[in-house]
Amino acid sequence: NNYDIVIVRCNNKTNPIIGIYNKNVLPVLEQEINSKMYKMMKFLEKTNHKIIQLNESYKDDLQNINTQDDFNVSSI
Repeated sequence: NNYDIVIVRCNNKTNPIIGIYNKNVLPVLEQEINSKMYKMMKFLEKTNHKIIQLNESYKDDLQNINTQDDFNVSSI
């Protein structure tokens, strides 16, 4: 209710890309980008955020796939 950002953590991995972001955080995000600070977790530290812990049964649904090799070893 009182958070600007809500993200998820599963299997001891926080995933800042999957979340709900209030547009009120745009000035903070713009400041980070202008300062060439591109780490999402550092950005989150400067906001009013909440991390929701998901059951480990969701870990396959939250796979980080960046390459063909990642896709090949995934459970998709």
